[in-house]
Amino acid sequence: MKKKHAFTLAEVLITLGIIGVVAAMTLPVLTAKYRISVVETYLKRFYTNMNQAVKLSVLDNGDTKYWVFPDDNDGIEEFFNKYFKKYLKIFEAKPYNGNYIIYFADGSGVQLTSLGHDWCYCLNAKDIIKYSSFDYLKKYSDGKCFRFGFYPTYGGSNPDPRYSYVRNNYYNKGIEPYVRAELTDEDGNVNITSSIKDLYNIAEMYTKLIQLNGWKIPDDYPGKI
Repeated sequence: MKKKHAFTLAEVLITLGIIGVVAAMTLPVLTAKYRISVVETYLKRFYTNMNQAVKLSVLDNGDTKYWVFPDDNDGIEEFFNKYFKKYLKIFEAKPYNGNYIIYFADGSGVQLTSLGHDWCYCLNAKDIIKYSSFDYLKKYSDGKCFRFGFYPTYGGSNPDPRYSYVRNNYYNKGIEPYVRAELTDEDGNVNITSSIKDLYNIAEMYTKLIQLNGWKIPDDYPGKI
């Protein structure tokens, strides 16, 4: 008679316990990496799609320097419908609280405000209206929403010459990550080596940090992802 070898119940339980411990240790890391990958993919896709829409719209509506921005937020819907709607895949779009919200087919969304100049993009469209106006900065620090601007002809009326630097950052371009005037040089560029600490203290600038890093979340990214 041949002897049959098998694992004892204790050995099986110990093995399962080890597997459980390893899984518990690695799962949060894998989840975090997946979350980062999703954010990077969504941001790059939004940036690409929006600026492709701008280019297509230019063919029909002329150079962006001739586009007519609304005089008040009530005109944002008409502005969006004329210059963007035709060139984007939209699930739904509607006015909300004096602004305008666009829902995309992938579940993300963007809130258009400030006379069509400021764009708050959220990976989950539900997050657009989750925060009150008093908590808007929290949107940009929790890794759910990201701020962009569209100022193709903006010069600004502020006498501070630094505001002309912002104009250079956006001038004759499409939709770009938001930039603070104080942190740009005369050409509108952000110097990541000298301004990085200042950028980290301004949640609205986090989108620019990601763009400067090739649309990859920096290892020392200050916000939550």
